[in-house]
Amino acid sequence: MKFVQKLKSLVIDLVNAVLPEKILVKIKQEGFKKYFKNAGWLMVAQVLNIVISFFVAAYVTRYLGPSRTGIISFGLSYVGIFSFIATLGIDSIIYRDLVKRPEDEDKILGTAFFIKLMGGLAAFVLITSSVLFIQANDLVTATVTIIIALSYIFQPVGVISYYFQARVKSKISSLVAIGVLLTLSALKLIFIGGHFDIYWFALIFFLEQIFYGSGYLYFYLRENKNIKIWRFDYQLAKSIISDSWPLLFSLIFTSVNGRIDQVIIGKIMDKSVLGLYSTMVKISEIWLFLPNIITVSLFPAIVNAKKVSQQLFESRMARLYNLLFWVSLVMVAGIYVFAWPIVYVLFGTEFLPIVPMMRIYIFSGLAIVFNVALSQWLIIENYTKIALACSIIGAVLNIGLNLLLIPLYGVWGAIIATLISYTAVGFSIIFFKKTRPHIALIISGIFFKF
Repeated sequence: MKFVQKLKSLVIDLVNAVLPEKILVKIKQEGFKKYFKNAGWLMVAQVLNIVISFFVAAYVTRYLGPSRTGIISFGLSYVGIFSFIATLGIDSIIYRDLVKRPEDEDKILGTAFFIKLMGGLAAFVLITSSVLFIQANDLVTATVTIIIALSYIFQPVGVISYYFQARVKSKISSLVAIGVLLTLSALKLIFIGGHFDIYWFALIFFLEQIFYGSGYLYFYLRENKNIKIWRFDYQLAKSIISDSWPLLFSLIFTSVNGRIDQVIIGKIMDKSVLGLYSTMVKISEIWLFLPNIITVSLFPAIVNAKKVSQQLFESRMARLYNLLFWVSLVMVAGIYVFAWPIVYVLFGTEFLPIVPMMRIYIFSGLAIVFNVALSQWLIIENYTKIALACSIIGAVLNIGLNLLLIPLYGVWGAIIATLISYTAVGFSIIFFKKTRPHIALIISGIFFKF
């Protein structure tokens, strides 16, 4: 009872920290209303996407079965590895430039469109040529992968979304996202009802980019904008690429790190095994949106605390770690206990073998949550180089362990690699003198010693 009261008090304190009286007064002003409405639309779109996508995906997975789900998962993972080529890490740079220089909107969007087009074409060519070689004996998997890769060719139109983000018009972006979500969900249900084959489900990922591009273009033209006056600027392109290369470097590790396990499993093991593994990962990570929302919501309070005093800043960081730990522990415990009925009800008996795997993999979520909060702390303290170093340590460890352990232990090797590498990301701050004391703060926060 004492624990519950203390946790309740912690939540109230954190909320009050985020919304002090002065801020509440300012919220009533028009400018602040605009930003809160903007955030509200983003939240609605995110929640709808999580709920609808999960249950529709469960229905699709049940229909496809482990083997065909594995083929789709391999295609998505393989295509995802090349995402750094398709995007070139320019997203945040384009958004930044549109906010700073709205008068150069046509030049910025035109240049971004061209860069994305070249990157998408390069990624598609590389994916097509390499997958036909790697999957020469499995033309179904190769074809599915190529169909999914087509999405990169149509991604450039999506640069219009940066315009709406920069103008704080997330309502439009959210409406497009909701519309695409409902359309694609309906198509998936139609495909299931019509007993369509796997190629149609691969086509969904290709159509997704077309629908997003069409939606953004529709609203862009409604604002009396004209894409015909977009223009490519060589000097701006050089500047964008120059600014984005550190982000690209980080994106390379992220792209490979997040998908290497499924690519290796899909290559050396039966696709049905990959189907089981990828489904297990989705269920195990479905709850991570909750601690992410908590971290993002409390981030302003923590930033403001830094301006007041180091002591207050550290106190709020400790409280954040505490809240994240106990919320995550409750979610992990719930999924651990109810793993069997969750899998049986949503996916059927074919997927029951993932239950023991899920009960181990689920604990990697604790490391993921703390890594998200830790990365925010590193940004506040301006330890961006250390943050990059920690990410590289985790990625190299994860890739190496997957290459070593999967051939020996199959999916259990991938699970072990994930648990070790994700945990290592957080603990790697011990290697740096500036960040070493922060481990004590994390531990004290978990045990209410703040």
